[in-house]
Amino acid sequence: MSPGCCCGLEDWRDWLGLLEGGVPWLGHDPSPAIEVAEPVVRLWPDGGNEEEGTASGPCLEIPVGDLARILHTVHDDLQGFLSLTGQWAARHVPSLATDLVTRLGEDLAIGAPLPGGSDPRLL
Repeated sequence: MSPGCCCGLEDWRDWLGLLEGGVPWLGHDPSPAIEVAEPVVRLWPDGGNEEEGTASGPCLEIPVGDLARILHTVHDDLQGFLSLTGQWAARHVPSLATDLVTRLGEDLAIGAPLPGGSDPRLL
């Protein structure tokens, strides 16, 4: 599922709001839609109608109970990516490596811990 325009990886922490019943912005064009309907969250890649507030067509369903674990996995993967980026930069652009890792970590909000620490059940 591709995000709509105006929505990117840097917005990944917005998904934490789903755990409290909020809905993250998914962009537009196409018109993605999201619905929290216990026990699942439904995502439509293109089918949301902002004017009518409806969505149709095939959707992706994510069990609400899996969201915390999924977000911890995303955080862990991004931390791994940042570490590998640092290793690559140290070899190829050593004078920029620290700044690159710092900036990328800030822009993607990787460094801050998730609520609940390392235990996804505490989110």
